[in-house]
Amino acid sequence: MKRKIEKTIKAIWICSEHKNEDSLIFQEKIPIKERIKKLPVLGKIMWVIYGIFKAPERISHIFAEIENINFQLARERERFQKFSQDLNSNIKEISEQVEILDQRTNFLYEDLSFRYKLLPEDVMLEINSDEGGNLSDEEVFYERFEKKFRGEIKEKLKKYVPLIKEVWEEKKKEESFFLDIGFGDGQFLELLEDEGVCVKGVEINDVYVKRFQEKGFDVICKDAIEYLFELEENFIFGVSAIQVIEHLDFSEVKRLISAVYEKLIPGGIIIIETVNPKSSIALSNFYIDFTHKRPYPYELITFMCSSLGFKNIKVIFSTPVEKHFRTGVVESDYMDYAVVAYKEER
Repeated sequence: MKRKIEKTIKAIWICSEHKNEDSLIFQEKIPIKERIKKLPVLGKIMWVIYGIFKAPERISHIFAEIENINFQLARERERFQKFSQDLNSNIKEISEQVEILDQRTNFLYEDLSFRYKLLPEDVMLEINSDEGGNLSDEEVFYERFEKKFRGEIKEKLKKYVPLIKEVWEEKKKEESFFLDIGFGDGQFLELLEDEGVCVKGVEINDVYVKRFQEKGFDVICKDAIEYLFELEENFIFGVSAIQVIEHLDFSEVKRLISAVYEKLIPGGIIIIETVNPKSSIALSNFYIDFTHKRPYPYELITFMCSSLGFKNIKVIFSTPVEKHFRTGVVESDYMDYAVVAYKEER
């Protein structure tokens, strides 16, 4: 159809005033479109008709261009989304690193800045007065002293209960019991009693003993070593000495651990908790308790236990020091330790 229209237009042009073969238009080979435009009225009509017939092709071309543009836009959108995701990921990572740096900076500022501050020449501490009491009654005085400086320790002692109950369930026999040496204010006694463990206590402070006898506990006022020697061999299934050995001379500690080994049943457990002298804070506070005689490093106690025949020996560190006193060394950053050992099975 298009070719027919072009032929028709060409024929009309030839039949017009340009019939002469020597015409300048033909000599110059002017394109058909330009020739049509030069026709006064008919040319414009034919140009419109020509445009109508060319419209589908042009529209198709425009749609193709639009589709291509949309395809390019989709690709650019994907690239932008990926760039945006990478950017967000980088921003998140940078924010985390900044937060870590802020924490480290704050640590240096808050925890270490005191080392570089100029201290005043004098510092005065205000001390709160305690209730009045008689200093001549040593047992009552020590009870008041221990209440002030020891406080509530039941939560701390709970870690030993599963170890004791495990032996109690496996090894218990008629009349056998667990012995708490130097039970003091009785917090460990009460804890074991609540857990259903058959427990007895020995203590040299008569004030504590009378109080727990009134509560119905099986306790006795006596020297622990003497009491142990009165028991049969291979009789008790476990012994604890919580914060006791630091009150004893070295010879007494040796006798105590030896006596415990003799009286424990095979597989029985011993728990010895004391002050950790490797902690500078614990050592600096050691002689606040005027009944303390000397500290014992855990290496010495474990060596004594091993020499007697105890097996499966463990050291449990507890009571961490405040963060501004920490050294990063486990043995130095805890104020107490406990040696847990078991009598060799036969």
